[in-house]
Amino acid sequence: MPDVTDPAKGGYVFWNRAKARAADANYRSIKIEDKNIVHFKPMPHSDFMTVTINQWLKPKTIKKLSKITTSASYYPEGGELSAACGEMGANIITFAVIKMFDMGWLDLTYARVVYDKLILHFLQEEYLPGEKTDDLWSYPMPLRDACEEFVMSDVGVNTAMAMLEYMKASS
Repeated sequence: MPDVTDPAKGGYVFWNRAKARAADANYRSIKIEDKNIVHFKPMPHSDFMTVTINQWLKPKTIKKLSKITTSASYYPEGGELSAACGEMGANIITFAVIKMFDMGWLDLTYARVVYDKLILHFLQEEYLPGEKTDDLWSYPMPLRDACEEFVMSDVGVNTAMAMLEYMKASS
């Protein structure tokens, strides 16, 4: 159940400290709003869900954040990274790509390519098939879950490097 609900036109539902699916951690917040912000990267879609995590970013990452995606924003005083999309998995993948860029594992050009390819792969191979089931929460989403574990924990270098190999192979 949401912590706050505003059922009015233009309203929202808000969860504070929502539990992650694949990691023993919590999101700072999740907000689903009655709004329709349309944009076109990596494909035409509407942003109506904003997810926030606690993630400190290096100054170079903050400066280049909008070059990776315009769907992310950062509040440096609180170390809060937010991503907006229409699907939770796309937000999680956004966080994973930003974290890999921040760690120096991806340069800007490759981060932009990986961002687009991973989100499109997730939507086509995991989300759309899962949406047809009775229980989307329980539907297997290995890419989404691997990215969530990476974002929400101190994943060892071997696991993170395996994720990078997976991304290179799918590009």
